[in-house]
Amino acid sequence: MKLVLSFVAISVAAAASQDGSFIRGSADDSAAAATHVVPDDIFVGLENSPNNNFTPQQYCPRDTKYNSNGPEWPAESGCYPGTGSIPSGWPKCCDNDNCPNTHRPLCENSMAAAPSYCADMAPDESCYDGGWPTCCLVDGTTCPNNRPDCNAGGNKRSGCNKNSDCQSNEYCDFPDGTCGGNNGRCTTIPSGEDCNGVTNAAVCGCDDVKYKNYCKANQSGTSIQNEGDCSSELAFE
Repeated sequence: MKLVLSFVAISVAAAASQDGSFIRGSADDSAAAATHVVPDDIFVGLENSPNNNFTPQQYCPRDTKYNSNGPEWPAESGCYPGTGSIPSGWPKCCDNDNCPNTHRPLCENSMAAAPSYCADMAPDESCYDGGWPTCCLVDGTTCPNNRPDCNAGGNKRSGCNKNSDCQSNEYCDFPDGTCGGNNGRCTTIPSGEDCNGVTNAAVCGCDDVKYKNYCKANQSGTSIQNEGDCSSELAFE
């Protein structure tokens, strides 16, 4: 890994947990009554969609107008204090007829000052205990500006084998000369400013594109295949 950055990016990916609070299966599973159920299809497309591109059927709890008996995300009390018949942890619009169909509402009431990432991501228990950063579960107003590091074993931070295993502003970085396997590490994609001043020394990315230097390759979300030209060169960035 040539470049180490501290910024933590947002992600909307979620992973299965066989013994945790996520149980993947149909809404008719017998376990549904005991815990929230998040089947595979509720996350289809979320990894590559704009942040917070969620529908009320996904973000509202069961036994509401929008979700009579379907899958249910875990409660996020530090973002949504609750109101009316909606318990703490879910948007108050779930009790009315005015929930937006294209996004989940930002944090509400006294938590309105919480960073947008508390609402802009699907629950991710492979990264966070409880699905979201702890501050989003306790008191969103104490959340830092940038999304906190994972606190659930860091499964999203290492062991990747493709970019989609990582958060939205990360790529799966492999050791130089390797472009696959399970030894990748989720690494923040460098910005243009990060690459300013990096000495030009042509490299071939794992995407078979020739770049001016390793930083430009990393900025495009690819690791380094070799220094110099590519055997089947597609472009020069």
